[in-house]
Amino acid sequence: MNYKQVKLSFTNCELNRFYRTLLVKEDINLVDLGCAILTAFKGAYEHCFLFKANGINYNPLAFIVEIQMDDDVLMDDYTLKDLGNKFTFVYDTGEYWEFEAIVTLSDIPVRGEDVILID
Repeated sequence: MNYKQVKLSFTNCELNRFYRTLLVKEDINLVDLGCAILTAFKGAYEHCFLFKANGINYNPLAFIVEIQMDDDVLMDDYTLKDLGNKFTFVYDTGEYWEFEAIVTLSDIPVRGEDVILID
């Protein structure tokens, strides 16, 4: 099995100005993926984050207990492969730092690491 390549681009600036590219195991839990993304962007872990894909909001348990919408699910139960080839990562839902993500195949075989920052 090969890593998936995930390119995340901040949507509120010029294309390719503020981005990161990661190699990620396809079966990584979304909580772990979110933490890896925040680490790659040197995030402060002071706010909630969520994923949006296919009309579904994937929220962490601490957030979903407060406000739950019909299209919300608990992210702990899902992995990268559940998001498909395009998804949105949102950090700090008040300020709404939004990152568009494109998932593609890579030619790098999976090693021990769940996530590798490449760019």
